[in-house]
Amino acid sequence: MPHFFLSLRREDYERFRAIMDDRDELHPTFDEWEKNIKRHVAEAKAQGVILEPISFDAEKFVAFCRSNNLPCGGQARAQFAARTGMAKTAN
Repeated sequence: MPHFFLSLRREDYERFRAIMDDRDELHPTFDEWEKNIKRHVAEAKAQGVILEPISFDAEKFVAFCRSNNLPCGGQARAQFAARTGMAKTAN
């Protein structure tokens, strides 16, 4: 089963943090976030798990949260990445 994570562009990070309910728990800068993601992807790969990036789209994410009655936080990010990734691989 594939595993997915949200991939962000530097120019989208400020908006990403602004819409998240758990923004205080997120890395304050894109560089810190990117370093953490790269480490996480490498650790998963070392364990035989391949993580595939899913481009973050703020409008689609917020719509997903609203339609599923979820706060814009970590659980919603994981679900959004998984559902978007699965839909992408099904096509």
